Amino acid sequence: EVYRDASKNASWAWMFFLTFIFLSYVIVLNLMTGVTLENVLLVSRKTEEEFQNAAQVKQAARLREVEARLRYMSSGRERAIDLDKLIAKICQPDFSELLADAGGLPL
Repeated sequence: EVYRDASKNASWAWMFFLTFIFLSYVIVLNLMTGVTLENVLLVSRKTEEEFQNAAQVKQAARLREVEARLRYMSSGRERAIDLDKLIAKICQPDFSELLADAGGLPL
């Protein structure tokens, strides 16, 4: 009804209405895309934090285990570690791969 009244007075009024509809469509589409992406990013951040927390917990547990083994070895109940053998073991090429795969010291 508004269009009919406007087109009687101005024959170019259809451009205004078409432009308004197009811009409204683009704005609404951008808003929906923004809300959707924000939610996806929020979920992604939470998931990443959970993975990091799990990795930290796992690493802390391994460090506690290493500390417990070292305390046990230094208590004299088990034979002492030979420093030369330890250095030779660390210098082996497989050791760095094993260390990287295990996420810490190999046990």
